[in-house]
Amino acid sequence: MQNPTYENHEGHQEVVLVNYDSKLVTLPEILRLYFRNIDPLDGKGQFCDRGDSYRPVIFFKDATEESDAINAVVSASNELRVPLKKISVELKSKGQFWLAEEYHQDFAERNELKYKFYRFSCGRDQRLDKLWGDNARSTNLWNE
Repeated sequence: MQNPTYENHEGHQEVVLVNYDSKLVTLPEILRLYFRNIDPLDGKGQFCDRGDSYRPVIFFKDATEESDAINAVVSASNELRVPLKKISVELKSKGQFWLAEEYHQDFAERNELKYKFYRFSCGRDQRLDKLWGDNARSTNLWNE
């Protein structure tokens, strides 16, 4: 499907495009923060958001990014003390990216109260705390 929308995006994952300055932050640091903000054991969606469009995926553009992503998966597996096959984050080569509609941009900032209610009612932070402990939502180094 070309130009998917929020209402019609079957076969597509909802993702965040991250543009960054590698002099300020590295991809491995971003990936570590990504993992600690998701439930990598849930390949069926994330928190209240269920289904194919919400499953965790990391898109890479080249062999270096793919290697960084693989290393992050291994590190997450080690930190969580679960077998590698339990990590349900798919790694895929980057393809076409479609920007979400304007009303989705910066949603958490523009709708702070609604977003906080969503996070709480979905049990997001509670699950992250249970899964990652003190490292939930952090950039701390991996505990391996």
